[in-house]
Amino acid sequence: MSAIPEGFMAVGKIDDVKAALDAGAYLVDVRESSEYEAGHIPGAVSIPIRTLAQNLDKIPSDQPVLIYCASGHRAGMAVTALRTLGYDNVKAFPGGWKAWSAAGEEASTEPVAAGSFAAKAVDPAVAAVVDGFLSTIPEGYYSLGTVEKL
Repeated sequence: MSAIPEGFMAVGKIDDVKAALDAGAYLVDVRESSEYEAGHIPGAVSIPIRTLAQNLDKIPSDQPVLIYCASGHRAGMAVTALRTLGYDNVKAFPGGWKAWSAAGEEASTEPVAAGSFAAKAVDPAVAAVVDGFLSTIPEGYYSLGTVEKL
């Protein structure tokens, strides 16, 4: 049994993702740009995980933020990184694009411009460590595809 409340770090059901978006959540796709361009959840902005810490001015700190990737792994890393930087308003959608598309939900190939927000004040030393970690993630890390692609 876990002491972490259900829904603390993640929104697990597609209907809950839709409800959060209807209520004004900001949606971030942390997959590679090529994955985003091939299809994404409507309304999602693209901030590839390797550039996340360099784009804090594109992530609001005063409204709910949902983060997804292909299968949940990169989204979980992104949520952990942002929470380390003091963003307590972020959650992952662990099913990600794979679950969304498998459910036959609407997809978009139209890019969505990221908003511009006052960057949250973060400890520069912590931000440097987080950026150092994220920026060294190999391109294509955990992208859907064949084992040979990895």
